[in-house]
Amino acid sequence: MAPSLLLQQAFWLSLWYLCSGGTLFLNKIILTQLNGDVQVLGCCQMATTAFLGAVKVYGSKWFCSSSPGGGATTPTKHSKESERVATNAFRRNMLLVAIMRSSTILLGLVSLANVAASFTETIKASAPFFTVIFTRIILRQTTSVQVNISLTPVMVGLVLASATELSFNMIGFGAAVRS
Repeated sequence: MAPSLLLQQAFWLSLWYLCSGGTLFLNKIILTQLNGDVQVLGCCQMATTAFLGAVKVYGSKWFCSSSPGGGATTPTKHSKESERVATNAFRRNMLLVAIMRSSTILLGLVSLANVAASFTETIKASAPFFTVIFTRIILRQTTSVQVNISLTPVMVGLVLASATELSFNMIGFGAAVRS
């Protein structure tokens, strides 16, 4: 791997960890020390995400009015119907993603409001284990023995860390598991 590519990857990965950690601790401060409301904070985060996503998706259409093809084509009846079906499927899938993302954000904030940030992140680290289980159930795909074995020490560590957590709270734990 080229050194410049490695440096770029290290930069972006470090930036992601910095932003993620900053967001986590700011959320914890807002919820516990400033007595912020979980729903308001979650709605603000989701609205910001939706706005920035719309700017990314539609920004080029807003700022570049000419089409790259040079001329407009007249769609046929068949292409209009297939476009309508594709648009409906896209909207249905995006609604499902939006519901799942919204619940993840809100449950993560509920967890942060009730337990320590480290405990919330410890519980969320169990995601690979549940991904393997749901992949098996929903997609009927199996994972290799090596992957399953590698998850065992992770899960044992999570159980040990969770069992000794001083700020344990069922509401916070349940929200973290579901987020």
